[in-house]
Amino acid sequence: CLGDRDRGFIRNRQKNTMSSRFVLRGVFQHTDPLTYNGYNPDNLVYIRDFENIVCICTGVSTPANGADMAGRLTALRTQETAGTLVNSHGWRCKLFQNGNVHIHIDSPSLLNALNDLISLYFAGQLPAGEIA
Repeated sequence: CLGDRDRGFIRNRQKNTMSSRFVLRGVFQHTDPLTYNGYNPDNLVYIRDFENIVCICTGVSTPANGADMAGRLTALRTQETAGTLVNSHGWRCKLFQNGNVHIHIDSPSLLNALNDLISLYFAGQLPAGEIA
């Protein structure tokens, strides 16, 4: 999930730590059917993966399908073409008309937990100055 972020977006260029904002491209089809945005139905899985990781980091159970952020974004997309959904565990998703989803991590403790997880997963591979 975290390694598949589109590096074309400036926010996604950090390589070794989790930034407080990142972009998932083509989660939904563009509202203009003639415009290609890199849509792939599997892109919605990345949001589910991210939410599962957040649940592990915050010690809460994973929400059921439909109640999870991916289900809520799909419902929002069918009702409106854009909007923001907030998760009670310190992060939110901003859905845009072009089908992209921006994920914002608002909780510093969640961001630290995600970076700790990354530092454990890539132990010995990251320079000490870039973990935090």
